[in-house]
This record gives sequence, C-alpha cells and structure tokens, in this order.
Amino acid sequence: MLNLQSLLPWRGYRLDPARALAARRDFDERRGYRDYWDLCRGKLARAVPAGDDDLSRSGVEKLRLFAEEEATAILRDVIARARGVVASDKGIDYSEVLAFDDSGFLAGIFERTLRPEIDAKLVRYFGSEYFIYSYSVTRALPEKESRRSFLWHCDRGPRAFLKILLYLNATEEHGGTTEFLDRDSTAEFERIGYVFGPNRRRQADLAPLARRFGIAYAPIRWSVRAGEALIFEPSNVLHRGVLPSRGARYVLSLMLAASPVPWREAFRRTRPTGFCERNEGVWLESAGELLAITGAVPTAPAGA
Repeated sequence: MLNLQSLLPWRGYRLDPARALAARRDFDERRGYRDYWDLCRGKLARAVPAGDDDLSRSGVEKLRLFAEEEATAILRDVIARARGVVASDKGIDYSEVLAFDDSGFLAGIFERTLRPEIDAKLVRYFGSEYFIYSYSVTRALPEKESRRSFLWHCDRGPRAFLKILLYLNATEEHGGTTEFLDRDSTAEFERIGYVFGPNRRRQADLAPLARRFGIAYAPIRWSVRAGEALIFEPSNVLHRGVLPSRGARYVLSLMLAASPVPWREAFRRTRPTGFCERNEGVWLESAGELLAITGAVPTAPAGA
C-alpha cells in the first residue's frame, strides 16, 4: 500500500492529501454546498435532458459558441466600452480584468451563449437549474514566467460548478490557450496530495510527478479560434493557462453554479446588486445565502 506520508516532501512539491480532503469538506459540509446542490436538484421543474458529451465523460469540452466574425465584433465592442482595468497584483497573476462603466451590454452575450443546446448541456450536468455566479473579461499579455492561474491547479470551490472560457481572439493571433488534465488523472493527483496545494508550490510541468507515481499524464491542449469556448469543472480537473507569446489574449469567463431557479430569473435579481462583479469568483461562506441571492426565498424586510 502506498504510504502517503512519504510523499509529502517529494522534490519540494509539498504533497498533502489531508489538505485536499479538508478543502472538499470545507465546501461540501461546513459551508453547505452539498446540501444546497441537493436542494437545487430537488426543485428542478423540467426533465433532465438525455445525452452524453465530453464534459460528462472527462470534465472538459471545447465548443463553438459564436462565429468568428461575431466574436470579433464582441471583442471590438468590449475594447471600445472598457474604461480601464481593475487593479491587479502582477506578482500573483498576469490577467487584467477589464472594467466597464456599465456592463449591461454583456447581458445580450450571455443570452446568446446560454442558448437552448448549451442550456440543455448545463442542466444535464447539474441535474438542476444553474445561474451565473460571476463573470469577467480578461486580457493577458505576453510574459516570460508563468504564475498562479498559468500553473497547474484546481480552483477551490464546490465540487459541482463550471467555467466557460469564451475566447474572443484566436490562439494563432496571440499564442495562448488553456491546458487540462481529465477528471480521472486529476483524481490521481488529488490522491497523492498535489491538488489544492499552496499557490507558491504550483508547477508548470507535472510530468516528473506523474512518472514518480505512475499517473497517466496527457495534457489536453486545443488551439482555439475566436468564438470557440472551453467549458470545464474547475474544482475537478487540473488546468493551467498557457501564456500568450505574441499578442493580447481576450477571454470572457462565466462561472456557473447550481440554482434553485432558472438563470434568467437569478440574473434579473443579481444584476442590479453587482453581485457577479463584486464577488470576483470568491465563494460565499455559507451556501444557504444563495437562496436569497437568487430569489428562491424572500429576504427579510429591513428592521424585521
């Protein structure tokens, strides 16, 4: 039997299986996201669409969401409307988040993104309704050294949530993309304690670790065209951004979570509050708060 304690100091990786288990329990149990997901599935008022896809099988899939000319038009609009970028720490990451005086124009893009065939895929994945938990438009510029989201990692969060990365310009234009490992390989890296490790211990190449512990290591990398998207399970599949090498990479990112109400209903409620922009993808301390935020339960009147 594999002695996991012997893995901890291996070549500075700081492997710690207990850390990964604690992270899962924090979201599933302490914060209540497992119960919240069960509640959302119990409230689904339509049939779960039948079907099978790469997302269900491996945790990641490439999709064509917009024609190239549509994506180019979206990018022109995004650049024209951006008033600057949200202040970022270059020591942590390279992606700049674009800021807008009024991000309402993005609602039309969300409608076109979450069209019926994509909606069916998402309901099939969650077994419930879903909603936009957060969104952002990012610009990554060429750099020499990878950091944070450009190193292999899983995102801390509920076991069931999704990200859609819509590329607004093509890999051939900037050289950037995103790499993934499938769900099964990621589970093996989690078993030995790499997943959810310290940010400073993230790696650009997991091949030595895979060879040491006999883990299948076959990174999935697509050259994406404008209007294509990558949809994946951020907490269940290891992934890393591949830095652009010759130009700016623009990506519209949607983070999706289970919901007790359809996404449009939730969006009508969250949009005026700035919830999606304000939380910046940080998960709430208690999943129960999402019931009021999405409008599944009424909030108490002030002073009640």
